[in-house]
Order: sequence, then C-alpha cells, then structure tokens
Amino acid sequence: MDYSEHTDQQLTAMLRYGDHLAFNEIYHRYKRKLYLFGFKRLGDKEEVRDLLQDIFTNLWLKHEAITITETLNAYLHTAVKNRILDRIASKQISSKYVESHNVFELSVTNNT
Repeated sequence: MDYSEHTDQQLTAMLRYGDHLAFNEIYHRYKRKLYLFGFKRLGDKEEVRDLLQDIFTNLWLKHEAITITETLNAYLHTAVKNRILDRIASKQISSKYVESHNVFELSVTNNT
C-alpha cells in the first residue's frame, strides 16, 4: 500500500490508530515545509531541527488523543508557530534575567 496516495485526513485517521507508516508519511510530507517555515522565523538550523523533533515526537506520543479540527497542514504550522513563540518568549525572559543580574553585579561593591 502506497501511503503517499492517501489524503491528510486519511493519514490522520490512521495515525490515531497507531499506524507507523501513516506517521512516516506525514513526517516526510511535511518536514521540509515546516523546516522552511521555522527557519524563516528563527534563522537557526539546529533550533528548528530541535523544534521539529519535539513536534513530531509529541505527534506520535499523543497520536491516540490527537484532535485536528482544521487541516493537518494548518495544525502542524500552528504547532511550529506556537513553539517558535514559546522559544522567543523564553529567550526574552532569559535575556532580561541576565541583564538584571549584570546590573545587580555592577551595583554591588566587593567588600572582601
């Protein structure tokens, strides 16, 4: 059976039942599109690869409970977008912490 002939809806239904080949087809069908989408926003190859690995790992781990209300394409792009926003927010928080720490260190005199 050639899984490349199945629609996204068919693949999603098969994925819910734990079909490894359906998951494999989804992965190969979308990995490049999602990579380019993520890279345009992050500009870091490794970070995008890590992000996609997380998304596809979660897709497989939660395949029985997954509910896709829109198209598979929209679902996966939304997942990438949300992960990117999470990473940007995390970087901003880290940056603010480092900046705050540096300001604190400059204001403290060394009493030793």
